[in-house]
Amino acid sequence: MKEHKKKDHSRHVQDTQTGESSSHARKKRRIEEEQASREPPPLPPKHEQLWFDDGNVAIISRDTSFRLHRSVLEQHSSIISDLLECEVLDANPGDAPSFQACIVLRADDSGAELARLLRVLYSIDRSLFDRRKPVKFLDLRGIALLAHKYNVHAILNEVSERLSLAFPAILEQSDIWIDLPKYIKSLDCAVHCTQSDLIGVVDLATRLDFPAVRVMGLYHICRLDPSMVWDGVRYGDEHVQLPLDDLRLIAVASRRLCEANTRVMSCIAMLHAYPSTFPRDTDCMAPAFCTPTTRNMLTDAIDNDCFAMPAPLDRLDRWIDEETADLSVSPQGLCPSCSVALKQAVNIMRHEALEGLGEIFGVQPWPPAGRSSPASDEEDREGEDV
Repeated sequence: MKEHKKKDHSRHVQDTQTGESSSHARKKRRIEEEQASREPPPLPPKHEQLWFDDGNVAIISRDTSFRLHRSVLEQHSSIISDLLECEVLDANPGDAPSFQACIVLRADDSGAELARLLRVLYSIDRSLFDRRKPVKFLDLRGIALLAHKYNVHAILNEVSERLSLAFPAILEQSDIWIDLPKYIKSLDCAVHCTQSDLIGVVDLATRLDFPAVRVMGLYHICRLDPSMVWDGVRYGDEHVQLPLDDLRLIAVASRRLCEANTRVMSCIAMLHAYPSTFPRDTDCMAPAFCTPTTRNMLTDAIDNDCFAMPAPLDRLDRWIDEETADLSVSPQGLCPSCSVALKQAVNIMRHEALEGLGEIFGVQPWPPAGRSSPASDEEDREGEDV
C-alpha cells in the first residue's frame, strides 16, 4: 500500500515538472514571437540612383529603400513635411525612429512609382516639364496620383496644363469628318491617349478636381461605344470604371448633345430653305448654284449620320470651304456670301453648345474660373522649375 502511494507521488511530481516545463516553453515561444513582431521588417534593397549617403531621411516603400534630403522633400511636399515634423515632435530625440541617423518614413507605394516622383523632385527627370515631348497618359496618371497623395503642387500644375492642352474648353476641335480615333491621335503634342484612356482622364480629372478637363473628357466619351464606356479601362492591376452617376450622366448628355448638334447642322437646312432671309452682309451671288449645293450638303450630312452625332463643337469650316465656289473659275458650289453666312451661323450655334456644356455635365460656373485653355505661346516651353 505504501509502495503504491509512493509511486503515485512520484508520478504526480513528474507530471508537475512536465507541465511547468511545457508552460515555460510556451511562455518562451510567446515572448520570442512578441519580440519578433516588434522588430521592424527587413530593409528592402536600396535604390541605386536615389540613395544619398549624406541624406537625412529614409523612405521605405514596399520593395525599395531611398535615402534622401529633408530640405528637398519639404520644399515640394507639404504632406511629407508634416510627416517629418510629426516624427520629431511625437518622440523623444533619443527615441526617434532612425536608420543610420535618418528619420524613417514607410510608404505603401511601389518603389517604381515612388522613384518616378522622386526623380522629378530631384530634377533628374525633366521630361514631364518639356511639352515638346508627349507623355503617355498611363505615366502621367501614375505620377499625378502620387503628386496628389503627397500634395506636390508643381507636378499637379503641370498635369493640369498638359490635360488642358489635350482637352481644351475651346471650339478649335477636329472637323466633323475626322473621327474620334484620329482626334485622339492628334493629342500627341501633350498627352498620348487611347480611346479607352478617356475614361481614365475623366476619373483622374474628378479625383484632382480639374472641372474643365472633366467636362471635355465626358464630352468626348459620349462618342465612344457604350460597351467600352461600361467596361472601363485597366491600368496594371487597377480596374478603373466610371461610377453609375457618371454613366447615367453620359446617357442623358449624349441625347442632349445630339439635339445641340442637330441645331448646328440645321443651319444648312435654313440656308437651303430660306436663302433670301438668311442673315448675311450681301445677297446670294449665285442662287441657281447655291440651292443645289446646300441640298447636296444636307444629303451628305444625313448619309453620314451627322445630325445624330453628339458632337456639336466640331468645326464645319473645312467642309464649307470645300463646297465654296471660286466664281472666277466656276460658279459650281456656294457663293462667297452664302459661305461666310453659313460659317457665321454655324459658329454661333457652336458657341451656344459650348456655353451649355457646364449645365449638361453639372459644372458651374462654366467655363470654370481661370484660363479655359493654355496660352499657345507657352506650348513649347520646357516648364517651370521644380
